[in-house]
Amino acid sequence: MSPVLNTLPPFPGTPEEWRQEDKAALGLIGTVYRHIGGDDERMMFCPLAAHLDGEGNVHPHILMVAAKALLQGCVQRLRREEDCGLGPLSINCDFLDEYPARGWIAGQARIVRRGRNVAFLRGRLSCGDRTILAANGVWRMR
Repeated sequence: MSPVLNTLPPFPGTPEEWRQEDKAALGLIGTVYRHIGGDDERMMFCPLAAHLDGEGNVHPHILMVAAKALLQGCVQRLRREEDCGLGPLSINCDFLDEYPARGWIAGQARIVRRGRNVAFLRGRLSCGDRTILAANGVWRMR
């Protein structure tokens, strides 16, 4: 069984490259950092004791909330650039590996294709070189 995290381990990034997210909805998954700049949307979060299931792994619902937040951040970046509305039409999550709570989980997403009214996104959550969740989404663009 993994040790339960009651406090955050040291953040692996630098303050110049990452900003702490302050949205209340993301409080469900704990402290979230988003990468500043770059082409892809990147985020990191650290699951705490409340995010674990009975076996000491991060609960799948927490990973799905994080995946949705990751894909949403990718579209929000586009929205700031082009002033378009947005809303998720579909999100599919594939769980590829269990994740015992040990530290930071990293996420990366990008828009893979964009039509006039929809955007197709792909993202993943990982720990080190292990991908623990892959997500695909379709967002409505106005």
